[in-house]
Amino acid sequence: MKSKLIVILSLARSGSSNLVKLFKNFKYIDYNEEVFNPDNQFSFNNIKNRDKLRIKYGNNYKNFIIENCLYEECLKLIIDSSNKKFIVIKILDYQVPFEQIIKIINISYKVLFLERKNILDRYISIKKANMIQEWAHVDTTNINIVFNQEDYNKFKKHHITINDKFKELLIKNKNMTYIKYKNTINPMKILSRINIIIPELKIKNIKNIICLQIQDKSKSYKKKIKNYEEFKDFIDKEIKTFN
Repeated sequence: MKSKLIVILSLARSGSSNLVKLFKNFKYIDYNEEVFNPDNQFSFNNIKNRDKLRIKYGNNYKNFIIENCLYEECLKLIIDSSNKKFIVIKILDYQVPFEQIIKIINISYKVLFLERKNILDRYISIKKANMIQEWAHVDTTNINIVFNQEDYNKFKKHHITINDKFKELLIKNKNMTYIKYKNTINPMKILSRINIIIPELKIKNIKNIICLQIQDKSKSYKKKIKNYEEFKDFIDKEIKTFN
């Protein structure tokens, strides 16, 4: 039986790590972390997958695949040789060229697109993570940032551009499904949603599911932003656009 590819597609800091924790609970899933992350070695949970790429592309397989845009071919190789029912990979927007993401979607069984509508919260989350150089499964509640309006406006423009591109793909591809960020921090909601999208997973309960984590538990922007008073009017106005 040929393995089915499930892709978690997301902008950074949009709940993808929580979704990853969910899929790691199932033995019949061959899960591979940010497999095409250019900042580190391809993170294969299954060592056999890494060895297959070494045999095919050499010890420097990561750079070879990126330089020659062999993302689709790389995944087909893993799919054809896997003995698991499902293969799950996670791709963040900056890790793979957009035209290559389209090709990956075409060979996927399901694509789960995560969206975080509150751009301000995503901006703050990225700034906090960059300060401590930690991006997953860490509590950032007590960390605050210095807000820069010009920097934020550039970030927002980029976010909207990328998000709109993904939404266009969502309309065109029946195998691509939208998931709200807020559902990724609610075990019951996310499990219910995944059950509908991929009924073959047959998720019956959440007794043994690892609890999902909210990294920033603070609901006050005064605590998140050091210079909040300076930008209070702008921030208050911005928040209203996401509600």
